[in-house]
Amino acid sequence: MIPTLLLTLACDLGFNDGDPRLQLGDAAILGMGDSFFAWNAEEGAGIPDVVGAELGMETFNVSESGATVLGDGDEGAWAIPNQYVPDSWTWVIMGGGGNDLEGDCGCSGCDDTLDAMVSPDGGGAIPDLVDQALYDGAQVAWVGYPQLPESRDGFVGCDDEQARMVERLEQMASDRDGVIFVDGRDAFGPDELEHYDEDHVHPSVEGSRALGELVARRILELR
Repeated sequence: MIPTLLLTLACDLGFNDGDPRLQLGDAAILGMGDSFFAWNAEEGAGIPDVVGAELGMETFNVSESGATVLGDGDEGAWAIPNQYVPDSWTWVIMGGGGNDLEGDCGCSGCDDTLDAMVSPDGGGAIPDLVDQALYDGAQVAWVGYPQLPESRDGFVGCDDEQARMVERLEQMASDRDGVIFVDGRDAFGPDELEHYDEDHVHPSVEGSRALGELVARRILELR
């Protein structure tokens, strides 16, 4: 059923009969996005992998470092929407957009790029991708980035664009049944450097765990 190219994490956690996570049943998660999700995945500790472990679901993390939302031409193979594989997913966990903002416009004058991803009126590549997953029967969690420390290596000047993107993604989620937006800024702050890798951009293993646990809690709140 699942293509063999997907990275598999089978979660056999030995829950007891009273654990509410057993109510989720036999289910699978698709995680897709950029390096925000791909970081620590080789150790089975990427954000989607943590969500699956917390919920007792098998997780398939197909995220790719460098992936963009709007990739086209030669970059089309790396576009996040092209990571989507239709199947009987219970949850599709998505994230991304930072590479578009930095790569297309250096986080300056990014109105066109931001609008193409998610516009003020609710259109764009991200809502289209979310709607596709919903149409196929999945529930969707879009996970926003945490706030980056001032000592970050790259993505300088992106904060305003990211804040506007968060507002639009929150609205997108509220307009749709079966969709949640999880704000990564709620997991930890930019002064908690132990949650960031050495570049102060990507999450450390501890950071991925904190973010994944936040997403899992939000999902469990819906039960």
